[in-house]
Amino acid sequence: MEPMVVVGYDGSARSRAAAHWAAGEAARRQRPLRLVHVAAPVPARDASGRSANAAAADRLFADPAAVVAELYADHPAMAMKALQVEGSPAADLIGLAAVIADLLVLGIRGAGGWAGLSIGSVALEAAERCPVPVVLVPIGPVCRGAGPSLNPVTLAIDAHAPADAAVDFAFDVAQRRHERLRAVHVGKPGPPEAGAQWLHQEVQTLVEALRPWRHKYPDVRVVEDVVLGLAVDTLARASGRSELLVVGRCGSGLGSVVRELVGRAEGPIAVVPA
Repeated sequence: MEPMVVVGYDGSARSRAAAHWAAGEAARRQRPLRLVHVAAPVPARDASGRSANAAAADRLFADPAAVVAELYADHPAMAMKALQVEGSPAADLIGLAAVIADLLVLGIRGAGGWAGLSIGSVALEAAERCPVPVVLVPIGPVCRGAGPSLNPVTLAIDAHAPADAAVDFAFDVAQRRHERLRAVHVGKPGPPEAGAQWLHQEVQTLVEALRPWRHKYPDVRVVEDVVLGLAVDTLARASGRSELLVVGRCGSGLGSVVRELVGRAEGPIAVVPA
């Protein structure tokens, strides 16, 4: 079966932004799109029937079929389908993506939670556990397509221990978009006496780390960038100036840097499992 792009939808503005982002990516990948709303099971009726009525209202609010009509206007030839299922949103979306998808797209927060929450529980669990890459979409100028992006695709890379799957994903995305790739290695300052020599060595380490993918994707133009500073601050700023920021995930769990970065992302961020 041909892999699909799956996007979770719960009626929130962020999930609508995620659906539009996912449709654009599905078009570039020439993949079918599935919009999925996972609803909690309908509770038993009380004497007035209010519980069942509330559940029905939630389902109507989050009906992905309404968004499909919007997406068809921009992508009339795309194969897309809306699904509504009952269950646990995180577990069911992860399970579905593992079977049919090569990409899962979610709003960085859903309809639940509280004001000021940086990342929702479903997005966090998917980013930590999903076996396929997960793209988390906030609401911002890049997500809405308003204004130019200085860096179409940005890869966060540790040049001394590159995450191969994340590097390959970033090059593949850049190739599909016919865009350049900015590879950012955030380094700690070297000893004062090393000066420019230390920085040159870090740049050469980054160049060597990317060499296998330059050969694999010869049409992708790469800009190597070594930045000195705090990784989270540097990459959070980069996310606001990119159409997509790509980070790697080793094993289960995001690690402290990636977890904080996901919560502070200003643009779409792809979390790629090893």
